Amino acid sequence: WPVHLRDDVLPTAPEVAVVMFGANDAQPMEVAGTPYPVRTPEWQAEYRRRVGTTMDLLSGDGRLVVWVGMPRMRDADFDERMQILNAIYEEEADGRAWVRFVDTADILSVDGGGYAAYVPDGSGRPQLARQGDGIHLSTFGAGLVSDAVYEVIDAEIAASPTPTTTAPPTSAGGD
Repeated sequence: WPVHLRDDVLPTAPEVAVVMFGANDAQPMEVAGTPYPVRTPEWQAEYRRRVGTTMDLLSGDGRLVVWVGMPRMRDADFDERMQILNAIYEEEADGRAWVRFVDTADILSVDGGGYAAYVPDGSGRPQLARQGDGIHLSTFGAGLVSDAVYEVIDAEIAASPTPTTTAPPTSAGGD
């Protein structure tokens, strides 16, 4: 993550960076030459370090970072591992003023619960929000997450102080 962001993203000087990754991260990771599973303190400490490093890398120049959490997953074991990642993302974001965490559970679940393949649209009709693999989002589901990201960005813009403008000085005296 950091190399791609440093070399390819940051040179473009984005005002906002939206980050969503992690579905492939919930697998064993080597820490100091020893493989650890997701549920171990060693894995979580290393992942937390990497997430924090990435968030810190993205800071600067007044940039807003919107870190989008993983959605609930159909497979219970996989979902449990995703919730570990989400907890790390949210905790690390809380300590950084430039990062906003978007929790997708409320967006892509029914009544804030677990996995849901279908969620209601604006008129209350169920719409397919997830692809058949129980992991990826459908176009509708991705649209819901995008709307939530835009809400965060809009709220940040609304909360930002607006630049003051001053009228140009007028000339004193007459013709």
